[in-house]
Amino acid sequence: MPNSEFNVEQIKQAWQNQTPKSTYTNQEIRAMLNRKSRNYVKYILWISIAELLLFLCINIFTFFKSGTDENFILIIKQLGANITPHIRARYEMMNIILKTIVLVVMAIFIQMIYFSYRKIRVEENLKTFITRILNFKKVVNWFIFANILILILFEIVLTAFVFNTVAHQNIIINKSTKIGMIVGVTIATIGGVAVIWLYYKVVYGIIMKRLTKQIRQLQDIENTQSIED
Repeated sequence: MPNSEFNVEQIKQAWQNQTPKSTYTNQEIRAMLNRKSRNYVKYILWISIAELLLFLCINIFTFFKSGTDENFILIIKQLGANITPHIRARYEMMNIILKTIVLVVMAIFIQMIYFSYRKIRVEENLKTFITRILNFKKVVNWFIFANILILILFEIVLTAFVFNTVAHQNIIINKSTKIGMIVGVTIATIGGVAVIWLYYKVVYGIIMKRLTKQIRQLQDIENTQSIED
């Protein structure tokens, strides 16, 4: 009766003996890692451009959409203010300015990301390549924080506009209502920041994590070459 038992290590050893081993030099490994790193950078660039186009489409849609934000109208009405055409016009102007700021900031950062990407050359020396990748990561991190700061700016400006509108109509807001509004805005801001942070953690985080891994491997090669030299 044939022996049904088998040894995994023996099978692995037999496979290794039958399969020719492939060896790569540091230069070949570095070239492969360089190409992978540059591809990850390219993915981030594409995602950033897609975000800009999405925000642009949303802004164009809301720009041509008639009427004012009903949520904003509801807040003003609940505080007892009278919604005049002047208030509507001021709000719409403020809205256009804020959205324009968003688009300008995004366009500036995407341009910075693009130029950082263009500076990365697979064929350049390893130290320069790593430096340019790290600079690219810094620009991406600034882009993420800029989006968070813009959201906070939106909330602050909107809240200030509400209080200013009410004050111009000589409406006195009691302390509990004022505290409730500030707490509500703060919670909404924290929630919005959390959503943005989660989005970038998922979308950018996966790519940035892999890019960081490639950089560490490239740095190991750089350190190895320095020791050999």
